Amino acid sequence: MTNLLERKHTPKGGNYWGETGIYWNEYSKLWDELVPQSGEAETIVGEMIRCISRLQYDYYNNGNCNVQEVNSYYEYERCGNCDGDGEVVTTLASDIAISEECDECCGSGEIQEEYDGNPSINDYYQDMIDFLHKHTEDKSKIDNLVEFLTNGSNSYSNYSFSQNEESVYVELMDEVMYCALKMLANDENKPL
Repeated sequence: MTNLLERKHTPKGGNYWGETGIYWNEYSKLWDELVPQSGEAETIVGEMIRCISRLQYDYYNNGNCNVQEVNSYYEYERCGNCDGDGEVVTTLASDIAISEECDECCGSGEIQEEYDGNPSINDYYQDMIDFLHKHTEDKSKIDNLVEFLTNGSNSYSNYSFSQNEESVYVELMDEVMYCALKMLANDENKPL
């Protein structure tokens, strides 16, 4: 088993979405040959290309809204309107006090606040990430994607699609393509 394949890196500003990734021609050819119209690929290399393509597609087309699941949590605070009693006392002009259910907390005495926690990765896409992790050499590229997807500041409405954000996908695509081409050169593209 020899490795005559040179590890290449896409120049800054290039990406596979814009068809300017360093391995774009190889990627395009392997996509056509190994990735089916639907469902999983039949080989390891085909599945690697399908997985990274699905992840990249959801980033560029959907802002990762299918990949990420936002974990909401709730906190309860004492209602400031009724001071936690659930009732508000109103004094009329005739000095008659009327007690009514608090409109703010609906009589519970507590106000529920919803907060968004850090996103997690949907199981379907986590399986793809795990598959890529198993079949790539530089695990840091996968780790960078996981960090990017689970960092609370990177969620559906917060993307700028900047070079910095794109680099997570470009570097992982470079790694996947290098490993895929190496597997093909060493006749290691096994059936799934």
